[in-house]
Amino acid sequence: MAEPYNWEPFGATTPDEAAATMATLIEAWYSGGTTMLGAITPYIGPLPDGVLALDGSTHQRADWPLLYDVLPVAYQTSETEFTLPDARGYYLAGADPSNPAGAVYGANAITLTVDQLPPHTHSTHVHGPDIDVEGPAGVPTPATGIATPSASGSTGAGAAVDNRPATLAVVWGIHAR
Repeated sequence: MAEPYNWEPFGATTPDEAAATMATLIEAWYSGGTTMLGAITPYIGPLPDGVLALDGSTHQRADWPLLYDVLPVAYQTSETEFTLPDARGYYLAGADPSNPAGAVYGANAITLTVDQLPPHTHSTHVHGPDIDVEGPAGVPTPATGIATPSASGSTGAGAAVDNRPATLAVVWGIHAR
């Protein structure tokens, strides 16, 4: 968006002027000049100046006074310090009445229980020697040891199972100024 070829003339504004204005806005955004204090942003590279990782780290209020003032009280660990939430390994989701802002819920790994398996049965087939004995009138009969298929039992209740989508890992950062 900061290149003139992305723009068409509009009124008295030329593509060069529009691109220059956009370049200024983009630079201000990334340098923290117009970013909302306390906004959380994903990054796949190094965090820019003024952005702190949501990694459970503790910081001094004197170093980030504006951020301290907008953080919920739960993160203000004292009058002089605050501890950021640790978002590593978590999906971020919108708050709701059951899970207010700052709530941690869910799990990174689960163990299935029998109740979570779909109902099903297991069949067994026992294999023995070939049919090689002739019965009355030349009709083959099974040799000793051959069994017929049988069910080993039924289990499972069909309860829902957590299913996480394919994921791109990012570093969550909070704008501290």
